[in-house]
This record gives sequence, C-alpha cells and structure tokens, in this order.
Amino acid sequence: MAQETKYNSGTIEDIIFENRNKAYGAYDIRMKYLNYVIIGFACALFFALVVTGTPYIIRLLHPTKDVPIETNEPVQGNLTEPPPTDPKTPPPPEVKLPEPEQIKFVPPKIVEVVKKEEKLATVEEVKQSTNVGGETKEGTKDVITEPIKDLPVEDDKVYDIVSIEKMPGFPGGDDALLAFISNHVNYPQQALDNNIQGKVIVAFVVGKDGKVSEVHVKKGIKPADLGCNAEAERVVKLLPPFSPGMQNGKAVKVAYSVPITFKIK
Repeated sequence: MAQETKYNSGTIEDIIFENRNKAYGAYDIRMKYLNYVIIGFACALFFALVVTGTPYIIRLLHPTKDVPIETNEPVQGNLTEPPPTDPKTPPPPEVKLPEPEQIKFVPPKIVEVVKKEEKLATVEEVKQSTNVGGETKEGTKDVITEPIKDLPVEDDKVYDIVSIEKMPGFPGGDDALLAFISNHVNYPQQALDNNIQGKVIVAFVVGKDGKVSEVHVKKGIKPADLGCNAEAERVVKLLPPFSPGMQNGKAVKVAYSVPITFKIK
C-alpha cells in the first residue's frame, strides 16, 4: 500500500511555526503584521489628505475680500474756485535785505630790504681792544716721569668646571657636603603620600667670597608641585661658604651643581 503524504493547508505562519512554541510572541506578531501595515498606510494617507486639504477648507470657510488697488490717476470731480480777495486788504510790507559787506583787495607792496654788511675786525684791532689771554702765569717746572700703572680689571666672569684652574672646596670635602645635605633635607609629605622618588640637580654659583648665590633647580622631579624641587633648593641655600675657586692666582666666580636624591626607605 502506497504511503500517503500529508500537506498542511494552513498559512505560511502555520508552516513556519509548526512544532514550535506559538505562545512565545513571534507567531502572534507575524499574524498581525499585515493589519499593522494596513493601519499605518491608512494613517499616513489620512495625514497627507489633512495637510493638503486644510488650505482649501480654510479658503471655503473664510473667503478673501477684494482690496481696492490704489492708482496715481487724478480724481475727477467738481473743483470749486478760490474765494475772491478783498481789495481793501493792504499788501504785506516789503522786507529789505541788508547788503553784504564787500572786502576790498589790497595789492601787496614790494619793499626792497638792503642787508648791512658787517665788517670783521682785524687781528691788530682785537689785540688793542681786549685782553685775550688775561693774566699770564708761569707753570711749574716739575715733570712727571713715572709711567701710569694699569688699573686692576675686575673679573666678573662665571667659570665652569672645565675652564677653572682650582675648583671651590666645601669645608671637609665632598663627603661633608653630602652629609650636610642629608642631615638638612626633609622629605615632603605630599611626595611621601604619592610615592614620589628621584634625583634633583641643583645649580648655583660660588662667589669670590665663597658664598652660595643664584640657586636654581637644573633638573627636577615631576610633578614639580609635590615639594621635592623646592626642598632641594632650600637646603642648598643653607650651605656655608666654600673656599673660592682660583684663576691666575685670583678668586673668581664658579658655577657649581650638586645632586640630591629622594628615596623612600
């Protein structure tokens, strides 16, 4: 006996959702999709009719009135003649305008000016009229024979470590310098809270008298506002006088720099 084939005579949605959960929601949406399309099309058509038909309806309900157009043509009508003048009325008094003042032009008069020549006095006349030299005085017979010595020239040049003959020295040596800095440095609290570490290089000038001046941070720790750079600069300004640098046997200014390390132990 031949096997019978069963065909589902339902809609396409029934074929798609056969043996599936139709209560999930998708089946209901697909079944109502055509209705939604028809409703949407009808709403769009209604909106278009309202937009296009509103001006026509307004013109029917409120018809416009004809406004007369103004023209420049003269108005024709009965023009009355002006009233007759009274012959007894006296005429208005005549007003006389003042005559304008006339300025008479005077031609310029040319006058010849003769410059008087000044006669220069001769040398003999000058000698006779004035005492040119005044009183005559004899000078001293002493003659300076000693040569003028050269004045000492002040050397204000700031030497560096390459061109200087003798570097400035800290009392006790470099170890004493580092010990002084270590004993006077206070680790900034903001740097400790933010775990900031690093090295600050402070530059300064050792003067002819050995004193420290022109202190500034040559290379600092970032961010600079956490206090390490300012603290290093403060400690360097506390340094006692050095023995000055020497050049050609004279004390001179020398540029100096020192590293200060901030490390959290």
